[in-house]
Amino acid sequence: MMCRQMVISATTGWLVNPDRAVKPPLLEVKKVYQYIGFAAVDLAKGIISIENKYAFIPLDKFAFDWEVQEDGSTIQSGTFQLAGLLPNAKKNVTLDFDFNKKPGSEYFLNIYAKTKDEENLVPKDYAVAKEQFELANTADMA
Repeated sequence: MMCRQMVISATTGWLVNPDRAVKPPLLEVKKVYQYIGFAAVDLAKGIISIENKYAFIPLDKFAFDWEVQEDGSTIQSGTFQLAGLLPNAKKNVTLDFDFNKKPGSEYFLNIYAKTKDEENLVPKDYAVAKEQFELANTADMA
C-alpha cells in the first residue's frame, strides 16, 4: 500500500497536477521518449536528417509539418511525407523555405511529426515528436 501511494504521489506531484494539468517535466519526458529524431545537416540550405528510432513502425504513418518563425510569428510553413523510412533508418530531407532575414530578428525552424490517423487513444494530428532549430541571422553580420 505504501509503495502505491508513493507512485501516485510521484505522478501527481511531478508530472501532472491533481486536476490533470500538465507540468513542464511531463513535456521533458515526452521529448526524451520520442521515437523520431531530427538533426541539422545544413540549415542554410534547409537540409535536416530524420531518424526512425522505432523498432517495428515505418514513418509513413506520420505526417510531417514544418514552420519558420520570425520573432515568434510564423512566416513560412509546409508539409512533407517520409514514405518507406524503415525502422532504425535515417534520411536527409530538404525543406523549401526562402525568406529575407531582417537585422535584429530571431529565426527558428520548428518540425513536427503528427499522426495521420486516429489509433487507439491517440487522436489524429497528435504531435508524437518535434524539434526546434535556430536559424542563423546573416543579416546581423552585414
